[in-house]
Amino acid sequence: MSGLLKFFSNLDVILFHFFNVALSNPVFDAAMPVITNTANWRPVAVVAALFWLWKGKNKGRWAVLIALVVWIAADQINANLVKPVFERPRPCWALSNVHLLVGCGNSFSFPSGHAATSFALATFLSLVYPRARWVLFALAGLISYSRIAVGVHYPFDTLGGMAEGAIFGFLFFFFFIRLGQLWRKKGWRGGW
Repeated sequence: MSGLLKFFSNLDVILFHFFNVALSNPVFDAAMPVITNTANWRPVAVVAALFWLWKGKNKGRWAVLIALVVWIAADQINANLVKPVFERPRPCWALSNVHLLVGCGNSFSFPSGHAATSFALATFLSLVYPRARWVLFALAGLISYSRIAVGVHYPFDTLGGMAEGAIFGFLFFFFFIRLGQLWRKKGWRGGW
């Protein structure tokens, strides 16, 4: 391992211990497993999607459809293409003093899939609906942090996932813009 890579690896372990062990407390121990569980976010996502389908007109309908594609693409590409390249063990596999609050998982650690998908959605939706950006990024940041707090990702795993997700969000937003331009160019009813 090169000197610079070893430095960042050691820094990541130090930061992990700070966020996972030193900052652990009864409130985080109760809240972070709930926050990190994607099943708990599904009702929120369904309600938001139904609202945008109902009130968002064509722009909202296309945004919901593309957001679903963004989430699936970010999740699948991260899990099946990116993580196998790095093969980084999770901290709960590699370290002995982890404050583990959930199951360790059986996939690799870098980059965090939760961070990638939540930041892909936050980036895409905040570009479509700029007024919602603070809420979207706050939720994505909270979900990303929860992965460190529960003991299954290093801080650089979440930062890598955030960057990967932001790239997905921007790419799909440009597709969304092109779709809107095509919609208007063709003169189809109900464009945005």
